[in-house]
Amino acid sequence: GRIANIHTTKGLYKMYSQMSVLEKELSGSGFIRCHRSFIVNSEFIRSIRNDSDFELFTKEIVPISRSYKTRAKAAYAYLTEV
Repeated sequence: GRIANIHTTKGLYKMYSQMSVLEKELSGSGFIRCHRSFIVNSEFIRSIRNDSDFELFTKEIVPISRSYKTRAKAAYAYLTEV
């Protein structure tokens, strides 16, 4: 349950870590926690779909859960303005 799958442009990497630890380590570097199972690099977000998903430039869909929706949308809005 503590294996994190890290998807990058160079491939998939696996590591043992908690999402909360990864979220802290990535804080301030343009990553957005949008679900208990997902942290997304904002540079790869194309748009917000149906107010509940991020669509990535790769055409992948990443869910935005209700508990992270306000925070994720605010972070995305802030990061796209800067």
